[in-house]
Amino acid sequence: MIKIGIDGFGLGRSHYTGKENYVLSIINGLLKIRNDLAFRIFLPKNFNKLPSFGGGNVEFIYTAESNSYTIWNQLFLPFALKSTQLDVMVFTESMIPIINYSYNFKEILIVYDVMFHNVGKEFDRKTKYLLGTLLPHSLNKADSVVTISEASQKDIIHFYGCPGEKIFVIPPGIELKEFNFDNNFNHNLLKRFNINSRYITYIGNHEKYKNLNKLLEAFKILTNDQKFNDLGLLLIGKNDKNTPSLIQKIKELGLENKVIITGYISDNERNTLLHGSQLLVLPSMYEGFGIPLIEAMAIGVPVATSNISSMPEVIGNAGLTFDPKNKDDITISLKKILLDSELKAELIKKGLERVKIFDYMNSAKKFSCVLDILFNRFPK
Repeated sequence: MIKIGIDGFGLGRSHYTGKENYVLSIINGLLKIRNDLAFRIFLPKNFNKLPSFGGGNVEFIYTAESNSYTIWNQLFLPFALKSTQLDVMVFTESMIPIINYSYNFKEILIVYDVMFHNVGKEFDRKTKYLLGTLLPHSLNKADSVVTISEASQKDIIHFYGCPGEKIFVIPPGIELKEFNFDNNFNHNLLKRFNINSRYITYIGNHEKYKNLNKLLEAFKILTNDQKFNDLGLLLIGKNDKNTPSLIQKIKELGLENKVIITGYISDNERNTLLHGSQLLVLPSMYEGFGIPLIEAMAIGVPVATSNISSMPEVIGNAGLTFDPKNKDDITISLKKILLDSELKAELIKKGLERVKIFDYMNSAKKFSCVLDILFNRFPK
């Protein structure tokens, strides 16, 4: 039996992001394909939310209370690891403790992206210092590194000189059956958000690197065309510190009656609204992966996204790409999908086929291979 420790700080959070869903999907997948694994999930004892697993050898180990991931990872987690017998420890948020009690286990580090190198202005000085100090240490210390896209792998190699053979690309996976929708659309949800016309959708936060100001400018151009005067733009995602400036931009462009900001909504509500959308647009200046792209493809919604970073890698030939710095180019891509029914049908068909490679079981199988390689390379 291989005993696997999981840095589960994020799994105790009230709302999951892509990171938490990524870790959960891999654990659930591994539990289905292997019976020789025992998981020990570490998290602070003040976190009451626990993920559920469909059977398998899973134990939760509680550490001292903490609301700060860095403090917990660097000070409290090492003490818990000292007294727990493990074969391998998976650190899920790009950070391995500097404190070392001569552990005997191997270490796998998950690095989703190195965003602060690409959009550094989005990070405060403290965060950049911590990442700039702890990530090089963690990459050097890890026996294996897992990342979510080839773009992120190239960045890790470029910025840190990490050996390529040490880095394994395991894209996020989703459970495809969760995105199968019938024709019984939830019209009450549309009424709740006062949606009474066709619309296009963006999913994500409101950080500046998401490039929403440029999207709004492109949308303004689009709706100036009489053919799209009835079109709405739905911005789905949790409100944050950037939301007030986003609202101000909407007012400046005179789009108050056409743009709807939903704030945080449940996964089911998000998927329902996405299902009713004309298309998904993701205009980011940087993405480690871009999970909304595969969610849209799984639901059967065409996608348009930036031609940089990991996004072209994710959609392949199943979507349209544009220059995110050029509002006219964004507008052109949106118009193509909205006007050309044959193109739209083709993109939907290609998306439904392409998304099969992002089934969460494929991600679990790749992680299983990392475990096998790790122990063959470094036998006990």
